[in-house]
Amino acid sequence: MNLVLRNVGGAHPGELDRSTAGQPGKYTFCAAENAAENPWEPLHVERRFREDQSVVTVYGAGGIFDLNDRSSKTATDLMHMLANSLKIMGSNSYLVGGEILLTICPQHAAILKRDKVSKQELKEYLWNNTWNPAEDFPESYCRDEVEPLADPD
Repeated sequence: MNLVLRNVGGAHPGELDRSTAGQPGKYTFCAAENAAENPWEPLHVERRFREDQSVVTVYGAGGIFDLNDRSSKTATDLMHMLANSLKIMGSNSYLVGGEILLTICPQHAAILKRDKVSKQELKEYLWNNTWNPAEDFPESYCRDEVEPLADPD
């Protein structure tokens, strides 16, 4: 998407693109579902497309955050680790209500499948266990008075 914005729309750094930090997702970032090892229905089917349709989901990724867990042996332990890792205080998705795109490696998917955890159960667990108390944020966040960062020049 950003390639189109830059090449067609002219969103060049310092002009229309005024980000203060870059990341690989600004110009290229692709992932595909591993249908053979996915214990659940594919994302496009969940979003009401037919299973035989070829679908692309465009997502405004803010970079990747690697959740490295080689010790969880049960779905409960794995979900606990995922929930605690997703409590990223400064995340745009967390602060302004965006979506979080969570990709799960085949080994973790196998644990969830073995322990019979549905996608809906995982979503509900993460929803219920990723809250941070309002008092952990600066008071201005709670009043929606956050101002854009000023240009240091």
